[in-house]
Amino acid sequence: MAGADRPTVARRPVVLRAPTGRLAEVRGRGELLDLLYGLVAAPDGQFQVLAGLGGVGKTTIALALAERARAGGGSVWWVSGVDAVSVTDGMLALAADLGTPPAAIEEARAGRRHPADVTWESLGKSSGWLLVIDNADDPRALDVAGAAAADGTG
Repeated sequence: MAGADRPTVARRPVVLRAPTGRLAEVRGRGELLDLLYGLVAAPDGQFQVLAGLGGVGKTTIALALAERARAGGGSVWWVSGVDAVSVTDGMLALAADLGTPPAAIEEARAGRRHPADVTWESLGKSSGWLLVIDNADDPRALDVAGAAAADGTG
């Protein structure tokens, strides 16, 4: 029964391309955008989190950053963080987009490999990229295969 309940990329929509091109000028956030773009251009090995109440502009900043990164020649991916299934599906779709062999993705879906490991291995072979996990209002949505993001294994 558990195998029948396992979600697949084919059953859930996965958006890998940032929904850019819809922003007007972003005002009052130039310093933040410059800082974040500097980290895209010269990564420091850390991830960045935009946190705040709903409606303060986190997604707007991420979209503006995605537009700037793409205009600068970078690769940009956008994954929904609304729930753990969306994150896992999006990350594995990203791994597939990066050329990860289907067998490795199926091993992750079957529980023989950690889905996050499959994706980060693929991303580790690339440079000049930006990955946005949007709408992760519940940090538990970032748990992957029972591993919490907070403990560094999700």
